[in-house]
Amino acid sequence: MTKKQSIFAKGGNKASVVAGRNVYRDRHGNSVLYDPRTHTGYIIRAKDEAGFSVYHGRFFVALAAGVLGASILNNYIIPIVGAIVVYAVLEYRYRKNYLPSLVRIENFKPEEKRTLQKALIEAGNKPRCFLLFVLYMTFGILFPIYELQQHAPLLFLGVSFAVTIVCFYMAYNYLQAALHIKES
Repeated sequence: MTKKQSIFAKGGNKASVVAGRNVYRDRHGNSVLYDPRTHTGYIIRAKDEAGFSVYHGRFFVALAAGVLGASILNNYIIPIVGAIVVYAVLEYRYRKNYLPSLVRIENFKPEEKRTLQKALIEAGNKPRCFLLFVLYMTFGILFPIYELQQHAPLLFLGVSFAVTIVCFYMAYNYLQAALHIKES
């Protein structure tokens, strides 16, 4: 392993972290995505983690596509339609392709909540946490500044400040996790 790879592989765990809203641990230590509407749990195995990352954040992926499109085009109709299309496609693929490919647990009873901070601390990758803290903070600060410099409409400014709040929240999570990771 090269030095660059070893920094991000430190802690012996993968870089991806399965955690967030409606994610729990079952008795066997598996990460389970819980659908409260159907009371069904879906076990997320290692091979399913990449898909989980995309589909679990599908709203934010669509929002990012819309914000990026609006910044480039200086128009709001096409980016809004584009964001809706991106979200609809991701939602369809999530419901029709991704969820059916997972192992189901009928009548799953959620027990241990799987928060982002807990998962990051368990992963034990302090350099990655600090890097993502800096990146989220940087983007959260620079994005509204860019919109202000472009004299963006009020709608774009509002969205950019909402994105900034989300970035600061994510930065806080990564910083807290990095501070709680024990040196090995």
